[in-house]
Amino acid sequence: MHGDFTHLFMNQDKQFSRLLMQQGRVFLDSDFNEAQDILTQALRTLVEVIIGPHGGEPEAFWLTPVAGEEDFAIGQGRYYVNGLLCESMGDLTYQGQFEDEQELPDGALLAYLDVWEQHVTSLEDPDIREVALGGPDTASRARIMWRIRLISPGDVWPEDIESWLEDHVMPISQAQMRARTRPADDEEDPCITSPDSRYRGAENQLYRVEIHSGTVDTNGQPSNERPTIKWSRENGAVVYPVTDGPDVSDNGTVTFRVAHLGRDDGRFGLSPGNWVEYLNDNYTKHGQAGPLLKVQSVDRVTREVTAVSRQSVTFRTGKHALLRRWDHRSDDASGAVPIERGCSPEGWLELEDHIEVCFVSGAEGRYRAGDYWLIPARTATGNIIWPRDENEVSQPTFPRGVRHHYAPLARIVVNDGVSIEEHYRRCVQPLAARDYCPPQNGQ
Repeated sequence: MHGDFTHLFMNQDKQFSRLLMQQGRVFLDSDFNEAQDILTQALRTLVEVIIGPHGGEPEAFWLTPVAGEEDFAIGQGRYYVNGLLCESMGDLTYQGQFEDEQELPDGALLAYLDVWEQHVTSLEDPDIREVALGGPDTASRARIMWRIRLISPGDVWPEDIESWLEDHVMPISQAQMRARTRPADDEEDPCITSPDSRYRGAENQLYRVEIHSGTVDTNGQPSNERPTIKWSRENGAVVYPVTDGPDVSDNGTVTFRVAHLGRDDGRFGLSPGNWVEYLNDNYTKHGQAGPLLKVQSVDRVTREVTAVSRQSVTFRTGKHALLRRWDHRSDDASGAVPIERGCSPEGWLELEDHIEVCFVSGAEGRYRAGDYWLIPARTATGNIIWPRDENEVSQPTFPRGVRHHYAPLARIVVNDGVSIEEHYRRCVQPLAARDYCPPQNGQ
């Protein structure tokens, strides 16, 4: 979640049941968010225990072929996947999920439901903003996103399709990352933080390390790409709404006009040399990274931003376009930072202010674009908040998101049209609809 947060906790293993406010204490955004997470996790766990891994209303996500087309309709209703509620509003088809028509491969395919949670700010949904405040936004939101995807199990159809799907698609990247702060023995300026500190930043930060290009596609199948990352000291929350553009010139530069250039010229500003990612609804709803461009100039009068890409870029159109600032430095053609796999002395990558990361997965480790790690850095301790063992050695952790959840829907066959061979949905009948209430006192 690319929000302006103090911290985002993951305390399910501590089995906290609720949050209790104390009198006269400071109340942080992280406290409120953790309380919401505790309640949300409890409700989703209850639903999953009662319903199972997936299930819903009889017509929900029932797939029906569209006559004369390589397409199928998606039934209206509510369906739960690992406790997450998915709602299909009707009048939607598989092809209707995309901006352009998708070519379906011939043969037997598994249609399955992919579900994840998306962070939404007032830039993605302007209705969130209270206009009476005159500009500032308040809380952001999270919403459930779903897409029906297709995958081919191969020549032999598996007997247990649910187990096969669980083994072949990827809920989250298999890569693990370590983070640490190296000792500051060579530091000459003790005025930044205390002389014995190792984190040398002047402010508390929430660093975000995010996979930009992964080694697998949306189905978890190898994509033959090399893994790269991008990082932000502000959790990727520094964004600029695009009002006009992208306007691509003959020399390859790209011009945008933005609604504003940040709350100040320093911490939230935009300057030449910054890397920005172009995004809109068409990228985010499919969980795809946008192109990275390096800022060349910023006109603060006209609010025009001129940037350039080191490789050819095709921009996808969509609503709610924005530029997201990243704080990494890169000489790579993609604009991202290539990953060195392994935590040898040469494998550690320095972000800034003595914060270093490394990736411990071997060649078999699978990386998916969009998955991320968070590193809170605190000036009070001169260190980062990261799991360590009893010897204070940094421990490898899996990404904290984006976690996907899957449910098989149907076996379809594509051959000059679509036919549904078998359904895998699970139906849940309301208890109150099973029979009328029995008569009372013989009446």
